[in-house]
Amino acid sequence: MDSLIIFLGVFFVFLALGLPIGISLGTTMVVLVVFKSSLPLLIVSQQMIIGADNFTLMAIPFFMLAAEFMSFGGIAKRLIDFINSLVGWIRGGLGLVTPPGNHASQPQALILFIVDNQHFLI
Repeated sequence: MDSLIIFLGVFFVFLALGLPIGISLGTTMVVLVVFKSSLPLLIVSQQMIIGADNFTLMAIPFFMLAAEFMSFGGIAKRLIDFINSLVGWIRGGLGLVTPPGNHASQPQALILFIVDNQHFLI
């Protein structure tokens, strides 16, 4: 029970200081491991690195970085203009040409880009 009190206390103190939630959770867990665990910190740090060494987890931020590069460099606008010239006359044409894959995120990412940059399509 006292571990829960320490966890919540330290976590809310870090949040009150204005730290992001992820950093608050990470530092709270480090504080909890240092004060309440009998495991050596070397084993804890090794297990944290092993858990984060996953290609799927590493692909998410790189995918977001690639989308920012495409948006900032203007290639996303050119791709949408090109596809719009091919299938723009069909109702829902941009939705028809999204590549198969993760059916939930790809059209959503395309729609968010189009909504953010509506002045390109006018």
